[in-house]
Amino acid sequence: MDDLNLKEVLIFGMGISGPNIVNLFEERGISFKIVDDQKSGYYKKHKIYSTVEILQMNLYIDVIIKSPGIKYNHPLLTFYENVKIINDIEIAYYIAKERNIKIIAITGTNGKTSTTTFLTRLLNFNNYKAYSCGNIGVSALEVLDKEKIIDYLVMELSSFQLKAIDKFQSDYAFFLNFTPDHLDYHINMEDYFASKLNIVKNGTKSNYFFISQEIEYKTEKLTLLKNDINIKLENDVDFCGVSYNNVLLVYQFCKVIGINPYTILDLFNNNYLPLEHRLEYIGEINGIKYINDSKATNVESTKSALSQLNNIILIVGGFDKHEDMHQLEGYLENVKYVIAY
Repeated sequence: MDDLNLKEVLIFGMGISGPNIVNLFEERGISFKIVDDQKSGYYKKHKIYSTVEILQMNLYIDVIIKSPGIKYNHPLLTFYENVKIINDIEIAYYIAKERNIKIIAITGTNGKTSTTTFLTRLLNFNNYKAYSCGNIGVSALEVLDKEKIIDYLVMELSSFQLKAIDKFQSDYAFFLNFTPDHLDYHINMEDYFASKLNIVKNGTKSNYFFISQEIEYKTEKLTLLKNDINIKLENDVDFCGVSYNNVLLVYQFCKVIGINPYTILDLFNNNYLPLEHRLEYIGEINGIKYINDSKATNVESTKSALSQLNNIILIVGGFDKHEDMHQLEGYLENVKYVIAY
Protein backbone atom coordinates (compact mmCIF):
# COMPACT_ATOMS: atom_id res chain seq x y z
CA MET A 1 0.00 0.00 0.00
CA ASP A 2 3.04 2.28 -0.02
CA ASP A 3 2.16 3.48 -3.54
CA LEU A 4 -0.97 5.15 -2.17
CA ASN A 5 1.10 7.84 -0.38
CA LEU A 6 -1.10 7.67 2.74
CA LYS A 7 0.53 10.43 4.79
CA GLU A 8 -2.15 13.09 5.27
CA VAL A 9 -5.49 11.34 4.76
CA LEU A 10 -9.13 12.37 5.01
CA ILE A 11 -11.68 9.55 5.30
CA PHE A 12 -14.87 11.16 4.01
CA GLY A 13 -18.06 9.33 4.96
CA MET A 14 -18.69 6.71 7.64
CA GLY A 15 -21.21 4.50 5.90
CA ILE A 16 -20.47 0.86 5.03
CA SER A 17 -16.85 1.27 3.93
CA GLY A 18 -15.64 4.05 6.25
CA PRO A 19 -15.40 2.06 9.51
CA ASN A 20 -13.51 -0.74 7.71
CA ILE A 21 -10.95 1.78 6.42
CA VAL A 22 -10.57 3.15 9.95
CA ASN A 23 -9.96 -0.35 11.36
CA LEU A 24 -7.37 -1.14 8.69
CA PHE A 25 -5.49 2.14 9.16
CA GLU A 26 -5.43 1.66 12.93
CA GLU A 27 -3.86 -1.78 12.45
CA ARG A 28 -1.25 -0.43 10.05
CA GLY A 29 -0.44 2.72 11.98
CA ILE A 30 -1.70 5.12 9.30
CA SER A 31 -2.88 8.51 10.61
CA PHE A 32 -6.11 10.03 9.34
CA LYS A 33 -9.00 12.38 10.03
CA ILE A 34 -12.67 11.50 9.62
CA VAL A 35 -15.25 13.75 7.98
CA ASP A 36 -18.99 13.00 8.02
CA ASP A 37 -21.63 15.70 7.66
CA GLN A 38 -24.41 13.32 8.65
CA LYS A 39 -22.75 12.24 11.89
CA SER A 40 -24.37 8.89 11.10
CA GLY A 41 -21.24 6.80 11.45
CA TYR A 42 -20.34 7.13 15.10
CA TYR A 43 -16.79 5.96 15.86
CA LYS A 44 -15.82 6.02 19.52
CA LYS A 45 -12.03 6.31 19.27
CA HIS A 46 -11.85 9.29 16.88
CA LYS A 47 -13.36 12.73 16.49
CA ILE A 48 -15.62 13.04 13.47
CA TYR A 49 -15.33 16.46 11.84
CA SER A 50 -17.93 18.23 9.74
CA THR A 51 -17.11 19.76 6.36
CA VAL A 52 -17.23 23.24 7.90
CA GLU A 53 -14.70 22.28 10.58
CA ILE A 54 -12.29 20.73 8.08
CA LEU A 55 -12.51 23.69 5.70
CA GLN A 56 -11.80 26.09 8.57
CA MET A 57 -8.65 24.10 9.41
CA ASN A 58 -7.44 24.40 5.77
CA LEU A 59 -5.34 21.23 6.05
CA TYR A 60 -2.67 19.90 3.74
CA ILE A 61 -4.12 16.66 2.36
CA ASP A 62 -2.48 13.95 0.21
CA VAL A 63 -5.49 11.69 -0.33
CA ILE A 64 -9.25 11.82 0.23
CA ILE A 65 -10.87 8.41 0.65
CA LYS A 66 -14.54 9.11 0.09
CA SER A 67 -17.74 7.16 0.39
CA PRO A 68 -18.88 6.38 -3.19
CA GLY A 69 -22.27 8.06 -2.82
CA ILE A 70 -20.85 11.51 -2.07
CA LYS A 71 -21.12 13.67 -5.18
CA TYR A 72 -18.04 15.29 -6.68
CA ASN A 73 -19.58 18.76 -6.43
CA HIS A 74 -19.56 18.56 -2.63
CA PRO A 75 -17.94 21.71 -1.14
CA LEU A 76 -15.13 19.75 0.51
CA LEU A 77 -14.18 18.06 -2.76
CA THR A 78 -14.28 21.27 -4.75
CA PHE A 79 -12.12 22.98 -2.12
CA TYR A 80 -9.53 20.19 -2.37
CA GLU A 81 -9.98 19.84 -6.13
CA ASN A 82 -6.32 19.01 -6.78
CA VAL A 83 -6.17 16.22 -4.18
CA LYS A 84 -6.37 12.58 -5.28
CA ILE A 85 -9.74 10.96 -4.52
CA ILE A 86 -10.03 7.20 -4.08
CA ASN A 87 -12.31 4.79 -2.19
CA ASP A 88 -12.09 1.49 -0.33
CA ILE A 89 -12.00 -0.49 -3.60
CA GLU A 90 -8.60 0.97 -4.40
CA ILE A 91 -7.24 -0.03 -0.98
CA ALA A 92 -8.74 -3.52 -1.26
CA TYR A 93 -6.94 -3.97 -4.59
CA TYR A 94 -3.53 -3.46 -2.96
CA ILE A 95 -4.32 -5.89 -0.14
CA ALA A 96 -5.63 -8.51 -2.58
CA LYS A 97 -2.43 -8.13 -4.60
CA GLU A 98 -0.34 -8.65 -1.45
CA ARG A 99 -2.22 -11.91 -0.82
CA ASN A 100 -2.33 -13.14 -4.46
CA ILE A 101 -6.13 -13.05 -4.51
CA LYS A 102 -7.84 -12.93 -7.91
CA ILE A 103 -10.30 -10.06 -8.45
CA ILE A 104 -13.47 -10.34 -10.53
CA ALA A 105 -15.09 -6.93 -11.10
CA ILE A 106 -18.69 -6.64 -12.31
CA THR A 107 -20.50 -3.52 -13.48
CA GLY A 108 -23.48 -2.58 -15.63
CA THR A 109 -26.66 -0.57 -15.25
CA ASN A 110 -28.83 -3.56 -14.28
CA GLY A 111 -28.26 -7.08 -12.98
CA LYS A 112 -24.99 -6.45 -11.12
CA THR A 113 -26.07 -7.94 -7.80
CA SER A 114 -27.78 -11.03 -9.23
CA THR A 115 -24.78 -11.75 -11.50
CA THR A 116 -22.25 -11.12 -8.70
CA THR A 117 -24.15 -13.51 -6.42
CA PHE A 118 -24.56 -16.12 -9.17
CA LEU A 119 -20.87 -16.06 -10.11
CA THR A 120 -19.79 -16.28 -6.47
CA ARG A 121 -22.10 -19.24 -5.85
CA LEU A 122 -20.86 -20.91 -9.05
CA LEU A 123 -17.22 -20.62 -7.95
CA ASN A 124 -18.08 -22.00 -4.50
CA PHE A 125 -20.07 -24.79 -6.19
CA ASN A 126 -16.83 -25.67 -8.02
CA ASN A 127 -14.83 -25.74 -4.75
CA TYR A 128 -13.23 -22.29 -4.91
CA LYS A 129 -13.26 -19.90 -1.94
CA ALA A 130 -15.10 -16.91 -3.41
CA TYR A 131 -16.76 -13.97 -1.68
CA SER A 132 -19.11 -11.26 -2.94
CA CYS A 133 -18.37 -7.66 -1.94
CA GLY A 134 -18.51 -4.04 -3.05
CA ASN A 135 -21.76 -2.37 -4.06
CA ILE A 136 -23.60 -5.53 -3.01
CA GLY A 137 -23.49 -4.12 0.54
CA VAL A 138 -20.39 -5.77 2.01
CA SER A 139 -17.10 -3.88 2.05
CA ALA A 140 -14.22 -5.69 0.33
CA LEU A 141 -12.04 -4.65 3.29
CA GLU A 142 -14.40 -6.42 5.69
CA VAL A 143 -14.12 -9.65 3.68
CA LEU A 144 -10.33 -9.35 3.49
CA ASP A 145 -10.19 -8.82 7.25
CA LYS A 146 -12.46 -11.72 8.20
CA GLU A 147 -11.50 -14.40 5.68
CA LYS A 148 -8.01 -15.90 5.73
CA ILE A 149 -8.34 -18.11 2.63
CA ILE A 150 -9.74 -16.38 -0.47
CA ASP A 151 -9.36 -17.50 -4.08
CA TYR A 152 -11.62 -14.87 -5.65
CA LEU A 153 -13.04 -11.52 -4.58
CA VAL A 154 -16.16 -11.00 -6.69
CA MET A 155 -16.74 -7.24 -6.63
CA GLU A 156 -19.98 -5.61 -7.68
CA LEU A 157 -18.89 -2.11 -8.68
CA SER A 158 -21.11 0.89 -9.31
CA SER A 159 -20.22 3.86 -11.48
CA PHE A 160 -19.85 5.82 -8.22
CA GLN A 161 -17.07 3.48 -7.10
CA LEU A 162 -15.44 3.18 -10.51
CA LYS A 163 -15.26 6.94 -11.03
CA ALA A 164 -12.56 7.08 -8.32
CA ILE A 165 -10.35 4.32 -9.79
CA ASP A 166 -6.62 5.11 -9.79
CA LYS A 167 -4.44 1.97 -9.96
CA PHE A 168 -7.15 -0.65 -9.37
CA GLN A 169 -6.92 -3.62 -11.73
CA SER A 170 -9.08 -6.72 -11.89
CA ASP A 171 -8.10 -10.08 -13.35
CA TYR A 172 -11.55 -10.52 -14.88
CA ALA A 173 -13.96 -7.66 -15.59
CA PHE A 174 -17.64 -7.80 -16.65
CA PHE A 175 -19.65 -5.00 -18.28
CA LEU A 176 -23.17 -6.42 -18.37
CA ASN A 177 -25.24 -3.69 -20.04
CA PHE A 178 -25.60 0.06 -20.33
CA THR A 179 -28.72 2.23 -20.26
CA PRO A 180 -29.45 5.74 -18.88
CA ASP A 181 -29.26 6.01 -15.09
CA HIS A 182 -27.75 8.08 -12.26
CA LEU A 183 -27.90 11.34 -14.21
CA ASP A 184 -28.50 13.01 -10.84
CA TYR A 185 -24.89 12.04 -10.01
CA HIS A 186 -23.02 12.09 -13.32
CA ILE A 187 -22.86 15.27 -15.38
CA ASN A 188 -24.05 13.44 -18.52
CA MET A 189 -24.28 10.01 -20.16
CA GLU A 190 -20.69 10.26 -21.42
CA ASP A 191 -19.42 10.70 -17.86
CA TYR A 192 -21.56 7.76 -16.71
CA PHE A 193 -20.20 5.50 -19.49
CA ALA A 194 -16.59 6.62 -18.91
CA SER A 195 -16.94 5.84 -15.21
CA LYS A 196 -18.19 2.34 -16.04
CA LEU A 197 -15.25 1.79 -18.41
CA ASN A 198 -12.83 2.62 -15.59
CA ILE A 199 -13.35 -1.03 -14.68
CA VAL A 200 -10.60 -1.78 -17.26
CA LYS A 201 -8.71 1.51 -16.95
CA ASN A 202 -5.51 -0.32 -15.98
CA GLY A 203 -6.16 -3.57 -17.82
CA THR A 204 -3.54 -5.43 -19.83
CA LYS A 205 -3.60 -8.28 -22.35
CA SER A 206 -3.49 -10.78 -19.48
CA ASN A 207 -6.79 -9.40 -18.15
CA TYR A 208 -10.12 -10.63 -19.52
CA PHE A 209 -13.00 -8.29 -20.27
CA PHE A 210 -16.43 -9.91 -20.66
CA ILE A 211 -18.79 -7.45 -22.31
CA SER A 212 -22.34 -7.63 -23.61
CA GLN A 213 -22.93 -7.81 -27.36
CA GLU A 214 -25.09 -4.69 -27.10
CA ILE A 215 -22.22 -2.46 -25.94
CA GLU A 216 -20.01 -1.03 -28.67
CA TYR A 217 -16.43 -1.14 -27.45
CA LYS A 218 -13.13 -2.12 -29.05
CA THR A 219 -9.71 -2.43 -27.46
CA GLU A 220 -6.31 -3.90 -28.23
CA LYS A 221 -4.98 -3.85 -24.68
CA LEU A 222 -7.38 -6.44 -23.21
CA THR A 223 -8.59 -9.93 -24.06
CA LEU A 224 -12.17 -9.09 -25.04
CA LEU A 225 -14.94 -11.71 -24.92
CA LYS A 226 -18.64 -11.20 -25.68
CA ASN A 227 -21.66 -13.32 -24.80
CA ASP A 228 -22.11 -15.92 -27.53
CA ILE A 229 -25.82 -15.74 -28.31
CA ASN A 230 -25.55 -18.95 -30.36
CA ILE A 231 -24.98 -21.02 -27.22
CA LYS A 232 -28.20 -22.76 -26.19
CA LEU A 233 -28.49 -23.94 -22.61
CA GLU A 234 -31.47 -26.03 -21.50
CA ASN A 235 -34.77 -24.23 -22.05
CA ASP A 236 -36.51 -25.51 -18.92
CA VAL A 237 -33.96 -24.16 -16.43
CA ASP A 238 -35.11 -21.36 -14.10
CA PHE A 239 -32.24 -18.88 -13.92
CA CYS A 240 -33.85 -17.29 -10.85
CA GLY A 241 -33.76 -13.68 -11.96
CA VAL A 242 -30.29 -13.78 -13.56
CA SER A 243 -30.44 -12.40 -17.11
CA TYR A 244 -29.74 -15.06 -19.73
CA ASN A 245 -27.30 -12.69 -21.45
CA ASN A 246 -25.34 -12.46 -18.20
CA VAL A 247 -25.43 -16.24 -17.82
CA LEU A 248 -23.80 -16.46 -21.25
CA LEU A 249 -21.02 -14.08 -20.16
CA VAL A 250 -20.37 -16.30 -17.14
CA TYR A 251 -20.35 -19.29 -19.51
CA GLN A 252 -17.40 -17.62 -21.30
CA PHE A 253 -15.69 -16.99 -17.96
CA CYS A 254 -16.00 -20.69 -17.06
CA LYS A 255 -14.20 -21.69 -20.26
CA VAL A 256 -11.38 -19.22 -19.52
CA ILE A 257 -10.63 -20.49 -16.00
CA GLY A 258 -11.27 -24.17 -16.73
CA ILE A 259 -14.63 -24.76 -15.07
CA ASN A 260 -17.10 -26.99 -16.92
CA PRO A 261 -19.63 -24.35 -18.06
CA TYR A 262 -22.50 -26.80 -17.79
CA THR A 263 -22.11 -26.80 -14.01
CA ILE A 264 -24.14 -23.57 -14.40
CA LEU A 265 -27.18 -25.80 -15.01
CA ASP A 266 -26.26 -28.04 -12.06
CA LEU A 267 -26.08 -24.97 -9.81
CA PHE A 268 -29.52 -23.63 -10.79
CA ASN A 269 -31.05 -27.09 -10.48
CA ASN A 270 -29.62 -27.44 -6.97
CA ASN A 271 -32.20 -25.37 -5.01
CA TYR A 272 -30.76 -22.03 -6.12
CA LEU A 273 -32.45 -19.27 -4.10
CA PRO A 274 -33.24 -16.03 -5.97
CA LEU A 275 -32.35 -12.68 -4.40
CA GLU A 276 -34.74 -10.48 -2.47
CA HIS A 277 -36.37 -7.39 -4.04
CA ARG A 278 -35.91 -8.63 -7.63
CA LEU A 279 -39.33 -9.77 -8.90
CA GLU A 280 -39.57 -11.54 -5.55
CA TYR A 281 -42.88 -13.32 -4.91
CA ILE A 282 -44.09 -12.24 -1.45
CA GLY A 283 -47.43 -14.01 -1.20
CA GLU A 284 -51.10 -13.97 -2.25
CA ILE A 285 -54.05 -12.29 -0.50
CA ASN A 286 -57.64 -12.49 -1.80
CA GLY A 287 -56.38 -13.76 -5.16
CA ILE A 288 -53.88 -10.91 -5.61
CA LYS A 289 -50.21 -11.83 -5.89
CA TYR A 290 -47.71 -9.41 -4.37
CA ILE A 291 -44.33 -9.02 -6.11
CA ASN A 292 -41.46 -7.07 -4.54
CA ASP A 293 -39.38 -5.52 -7.32
CA SER A 294 -38.03 -2.60 -5.30
CA LYS A 295 -34.57 -2.96 -6.86
CA ALA A 296 -36.04 -1.81 -10.16
CA THR A 297 -34.74 1.72 -9.63
CA ASN A 298 -34.54 2.84 -13.26
CA VAL A 299 -36.61 2.78 -16.42
CA GLU A 300 -34.85 -0.20 -18.01
CA SER A 301 -35.34 -2.54 -15.03
CA THR A 302 -38.98 -1.43 -14.71
CA LYS A 303 -39.54 -2.25 -18.40
CA SER A 304 -38.12 -5.71 -17.77
CA ALA A 305 -40.57 -6.34 -14.92
CA LEU A 306 -43.60 -5.05 -16.85
CA SER A 307 -42.79 -7.31 -19.80
CA GLN A 308 -42.86 -10.40 -17.58
CA LEU A 309 -46.16 -9.85 -15.70
CA ASN A 310 -49.87 -9.42 -16.50
CA ASN A 311 -52.84 -7.53 -14.99
CA ILE A 312 -50.58 -5.30 -12.90
CA ILE A 313 -51.23 -2.70 -10.23
CA LEU A 314 -47.96 -0.78 -10.46
CA ILE A 315 -46.62 1.11 -7.46
CA VAL A 316 -43.84 3.52 -8.45
CA GLY A 317 -41.94 6.44 -6.95
CA GLY A 318 -38.62 7.48 -5.50
CA PHE A 319 -35.83 9.85 -6.47
CA ASP A 320 -35.75 11.57 -9.84
CA LYS A 321 -32.68 10.37 -11.74
CA HIS A 322 -33.53 12.57 -14.75
CA GLU A 323 -34.51 9.62 -16.94
CA ASP A 324 -37.07 9.77 -19.77
CA MET A 325 -40.19 8.13 -18.31
CA HIS A 326 -41.86 8.16 -21.75
CA GLN A 327 -39.88 4.98 -22.45
CA LEU A 328 -42.40 3.13 -20.27
CA GLU A 329 -45.35 3.98 -22.53
CA GLY A 330 -44.96 0.87 -24.68
CA TYR A 331 -44.95 -1.35 -21.59
CA LEU A 332 -48.21 -0.25 -19.95
CA GLU A 333 -50.58 -2.62 -21.77
CA ASN A 334 -50.47 -5.04 -18.85
CA VAL A 335 -50.92 -2.30 -16.23
CA LYS A 336 -54.43 -1.87 -14.77
CA TYR A 337 -53.68 0.93 -12.29
CA VAL A 338 -50.66 3.05 -11.33
CA ILE A 339 -50.07 4.22 -7.78
CA ALA A 340 -47.39 6.92 -7.92
CA TYR A 341 -45.80 8.56 -4.89
